[in-house]
Amino acid sequence: MAHYQQLSDQLIAPHLGEPRSFFYDPTTKQLRKEYVQYPADPARGLSGADDITEKTDQLAAQLHLEQRHHR
Repeated sequence: MAHYQQLSDQLIAPHLGEPRSFFYDPTTKQLRKEYVQYPADPARGLSGADDITEKTDQLAAQLHLEQRHHR
């Protein structure tokens, strides 16, 4: 998440006062090349967080079963 914060701080925050065309090319109707990857990065991070949550839940369930088995 620190990486995404750094991207925002460096790429977006300094240019918030700029017109929309600074980030978005109205001719191609696409984000400019410097910004095209930015929307995908947080999504990848969230996907990774979901994976970690799922694995943590699985590990907790396994530990709980083992703990019950050893009582």
